[in-house]
Amino acid sequence: ASPFDNLSRDDLVKKCRGLLGIAQKAKQAKDECLEENRKLKEQLSLAETQKTADKDCLKAMQEMVSSLTEQKLNAAMKVDELEKAVAGLRREVDGAALLRDQLDKLSVENEAFQRQIKRLTDENEELLGDLSSMEAKMKEVEDEKETVKASKVALEQELLKAKNEAALSGKEEKLIRKLKLYKNKVQEISAKVLLLKSDRKILMKTVKDYSEQVPKWQKELLKASDVLFTRIQALERENACLKKANAESLNQKDAQGSEQIMAFEEQLKQVTTEKEALEDSILGKQKVIDDMESKNSSLNCVVAQMEEKLRLEQTENQKLSEQLVRLSEESTQNQAELRSQLDEVQARLTKQAEELEAKSSQLVDYERKLEREEEENEKSLTEAHQALSKELEQLKASNDKKSTTISELQTVKESLEARSIDLQERLQEAETTSKHLAEMFEQFKIDAAQVESEHQARLAELQELSAKQCADLEDKVRKDLEDGRNCEKLQRSLEEAKRVVSTKEEELQQVQKKLQEYSSVLEALQGRYDALTVQNEQLQASCEVHVDQKTA
Repeated sequence: ASPFDNLSRDDLVKKCRGLLGIAQKAKQAKDECLEENRKLKEQLSLAETQKTADKDCLKAMQEMVSSLTEQKLNAAMKVDELEKAVAGLRREVDGAALLRDQLDKLSVENEAFQRQIKRLTDENEELLGDLSSMEAKMKEVEDEKETVKASKVALEQELLKAKNEAALSGKEEKLIRKLKLYKNKVQEISAKVLLLKSDRKILMKTVKDYSEQVPKWQKELLKASDVLFTRIQALERENACLKKANAESLNQKDAQGSEQIMAFEEQLKQVTTEKEALEDSILGKQKVIDDMESKNSSLNCVVAQMEEKLRLEQTENQKLSEQLVRLSEESTQNQAELRSQLDEVQARLTKQAEELEAKSSQLVDYERKLEREEEENEKSLTEAHQALSKELEQLKASNDKKSTTISELQTVKESLEARSIDLQERLQEAETTSKHLAEMFEQFKIDAAQVESEHQARLAELQELSAKQCADLEDKVRKDLEDGRNCEKLQRSLEEAKRVVSTKEEELQQVQKKLQEYSSVLEALQGRYDALTVQNEQLQASCEVHVDQKTA
């Protein structure tokens, strides 16, 4: 029997109603479960799509992070390159300082050359004065020659009278031979006087040309040195401006960098053209100097032939002593100037080193800033796209600026190398000129020794000639006194001949004294020249040691 048999109708109705309600609730719960299942499926599909999207986003983020790290590495490499460029700039600055020292040395050598040229002009003027005094002496010699000729004519007339009076004896024939010999000597002296006159004309002409050319050379050398000095100062200022522009180039635009590059290229072209013009002018001056050196050698030969007639050596000795005192003062002054210039260069180098250290600190700060930005980018991945775009733009701009600065630095380096080569060539030219001057000084010493030997030989000849003439005249006077003919005339001629011989002997003694003084002056000049060369070598060695210490 079922459990519903014992129930009444009302109970069954209630029971059925309860079961219907339960069935309705179950159906409602089932519908709700189905709806919830559908929603969960939709949420699951959405979650899967979101998961795939999150994976894609994560990949994109990883790619961004890898690109950021790569950009960071590139930036670090570029920072290293910039540091290397800064080190190259430091080396170039040191090279510029060395070039400046070399330029100072060249200016000092140029001043020394100018002083030597001035000294040569003074010596030429003194030679002109000596030539004028020699001309006066030659006139006196000609007058004496005329008097000797007159006395010779008188003696010949007396000899003719003696021939007409009596027959020739052996003693008179000997006297005639002596007169002929004396006549030949007079002719030789007249020929030598003519030769000296022609040599004097040639010497005056060459000295005049040399004195006209020397001031022109001085002006041209001064102009060339001034142009070179101003150009180097301008290049140093441009180098400082470029360094300043390099420091400010991280915040400027690409257009300004290109304009600076164009301007700097134009300036480099101007500098190269001016350098070529200077080289051409220097080559021309070198050719002129070579020509004048050859002329000067010929002039030295002529002076060597004419130096037996110089009489005013005492004034030259005083002038040379004054020049030596002035040279010593100028050398001390040049040493003080070199020390002050070295101190200035040292201060400039320290200042540039401080500027470079400041730039390196700025680069370190920039690198730290990049690291902070990278950390912030890693923390906030949601804002990665905007930050990445900004960073990429900034890096592109910095790369462009860095490339422009690297090209500018390369051009500056090439120009500095060209200038260093030019200065080395100029130093070599200066060394060759100094060697030529030393060779000229040695040749001058050799010529002076030759002149002294020739003077001594000619003095010996004149002494022998005067002794022979005196002996001949005394023999003649004795013979004529023995014969008793024309005593008074012969005695007067003997006295005149003795006076002439005494004056000649006095002049010979003066010439010997002058030669001794001249040799002592040459020895003093040689000692002073050796001392100055030693001082110059010491200064060059100290400058090189100082520059090496600074570069180290």
